[in-house]
Amino acid sequence: MAEINSYSDAVSQPAYHKHTNFYPIHEGLEELRSVKPVFILETDLFGNTELQQKDFLQHEEVYKSIGSEVPRFQMKGLQRVKGMWRIYLAQELARDHLLTRGVSIRNKLLTVYDKNPRIPVAEQRPEYLRIRVSNIPLSAEDGMIFSFFQSNGVVVTSYFRERE
Repeated sequence: MAEINSYSDAVSQPAYHKHTNFYPIHEGLEELRSVKPVFILETDLFGNTELQQKDFLQHEEVYKSIGSEVPRFQMKGLQRVKGMWRIYLAQELARDHLLTRGVSIRNKLLTVYDKNPRIPVAEQRPEYLRIRVSNIPLSAEDGMIFSFFQSNGVVVTSYFRERE
């Protein structure tokens, strides 16, 4: 990679990262697309103990920890509300990566939640569940996935194939 000496050099070159499956956002329209946030709870790290202010998680610490899992340019924002962190990401791929791998903060692996974990469990049980299947070879027939779900007792209410 070429050496970057100025701000204009940095923004004119595409961003590269050690995570090869992530791509930089070049189009303005890509930023308009909404990606749902993911959540982490401080109680998963500290338990229910009373904390001193010096022990609180700081934005920079959370940013660096998440940046070790997904490229930092994929993070759009961090928000802390009463011990719960909302993590806003630019792409679904980064979101999926965090959900599957979790985040390590202060040498402890934290669960990353798909939905707000403070919503009562009764309200979280959907009658319908959206499933996204990815990384399927082009040679795979669409009917194979559909029949797999049906053979396992899943009632498929709608089906959409996203082609790239």
